[in-house]
Amino acid sequence: MTHPNSEDKIIFQQLIQPWQLSEYSLTSLIGQHTAVRDKSAQILESINNQIEQKLLTIKVCCKNENECQILPKLIKERAYYLAVYLTNSTDMALVNHCDEEICEALSKLNIQNPEQLYYYLAEIDYQQHLYNYYQKSSNILLYVGAWNSRKNTKIGEYLIEALQLDKNKISPEKLLDLLEDPVDEIVKEFRDNGLEVSPIKSDQENTNLSDNDLWDKDEIEEDEEDWDEEESESDYYQENNDYDDDYYYSSPDPFDGVDWGDPSTFNQAAWDQFRDD
Repeated sequence: MTHPNSEDKIIFQQLIQPWQLSEYSLTSLIGQHTAVRDKSAQILESINNQIEQKLLTIKVCCKNENECQILPKLIKERAYYLAVYLTNSTDMALVNHCDEEICEALSKLNIQNPEQLYYYLAEIDYQQHLYNYYQKSSNILLYVGAWNSRKNTKIGEYLIEALQLDKNKISPEKLLDLLEDPVDEIVKEFRDNGLEVSPIKSDQENTNLSDNDLWDKDEIEEDEEDWDEEESESDYYQENNDYDDDYYYSSPDPFDGVDWGDPSTFNQAAWDQFRDD
């Protein structure tokens, strides 16, 4: 992909050191010959310089670049809270200016979420795995896995640099907290510190539904339609039953006053029950 940043000297040294000669190892190689031993320091420096130059062909490589959709969107949505924290103010002119600067820097940052990320030394075909990396010259931030995993905490440092934030005003840990913590917790913290802010829901929370949400919504609507149909049918039968009941109870009882144990009380309707056909 590209050469690492020149500031990564510690990483280079860790990779180069196993291949460099020590004074002891050089002495073991050249023996006790006085003429050679007197020049051992020069020989040691020369050899190690050659090794270092060869191994400085280290490159940062990645497999299957994949443009990150989550982190840029989240930074844009939380830029307001970042601005409030950085300015320690709720003055809209001040906060909006800071918000715009963050979004402007974000628009120039390329964030990738590749499948693999590693240092590569071609001379010895050596790879060293990386979880995250920020390439300054191309302004590209790369990370493997989840951006907020424990292994990717260094992303906070990279974002402070890439978004041109004042590192004296915000720590990498706080930056990641403002991106990851629930909005109501962030708002409560600001209010506890005398900054009256209002929760801002993300576009995703307002407009986007997952496939499961859509399925549940459709199912609920279908159930509501079924309930409406059942209610209509129930109303229909209830209306008809009410009509039949009204008709039944409003008609005179043909056996009114009949005592079935006393034939003297039988009326014509009662005697009809015992007629012989």
